Amino acid sequence: MKATVVCAVLLLAGMIPASATDVYPDSVLCEAYGTVQYKGKAPSIVDFVTCLQDPEEHPEFFGDFYDAWQRHLRGRSPGPHERLTVDRRHGYVFYECRYPDDEHDERGCMEYCFWNCADGKHKIVAQSVYFLYDGEASPGQYDGVQFFLYDNDTHVMKHLLPEGLGIDLSWGVTWDYNDDNTVILYDLDASQPRLMSRADFDQWLVKRPYAVYRLPRQGKDIAVTIYTAGRQEQRRLVWDGWKFAVAR
Repeated sequence: MKATVVCAVLLLAGMIPASATDVYPDSVLCEAYGTVQYKGKAPSIVDFVTCLQDPEEHPEFFGDFYDAWQRHLRGRSPGPHERLTVDRRHGYVFYECRYPDDEHDERGCMEYCFWNCADGKHKIVAQSVYFLYDGEASPGQYDGVQFFLYDNDTHVMKHLLPEGLGIDLSWGVTWDYNDDNTVILYDLDASQPRLMSRADFDQWLVKRPYAVYRLPRQGKDIAVTIYTAGRQEQRRLVWDGWKFAVAR
């Protein structure tokens, strides 16, 4: 009874949201991605990952993971150039595929994990993809991070836009095209925009800031490394039960 009264007081004071619909409006949610099938009292990370696999469309690196995941579900080991870690206890999956090359070491990595929301009725599931070239992060066609909102009651998972979680994936890097074939670039120091020619901007775009999101196997924070202008900057996305806050 005491806990109920305290919770009610907090709600009235506006200190915690009443429900997930108050935090995640329809504008940050997409149509249902799928219904999670599971056995037992609650789904595991294996059930979430399985739900997120598309049996009909899984190009290139995603196809490699799809095949490795199907082998795992059948109790088989990953391929000779693959590594798959499934940690049910901590709700974490890591996959790495190495692409043999005589001169370079190329690897694709994929991670999954999930967080419990503050209402105890929803979960946030994340997928992160990044590529390594000779040990260094390298932008790829499919890299990035995605989030999904899972409803404990309906078992439905919906794609949740990062901004709904308080995350700006551009990390402050935006630009505007001008009519005179120039570009105004706002980089990590947004207070100092730069005017560039379109040709210079095209060269910059190839080396644009690039972020790698490493999901937590233990703990709740996402470790972010931002590569820009020949340097690295570290950030942490700190989970508060509903959204993430950026910390250094």
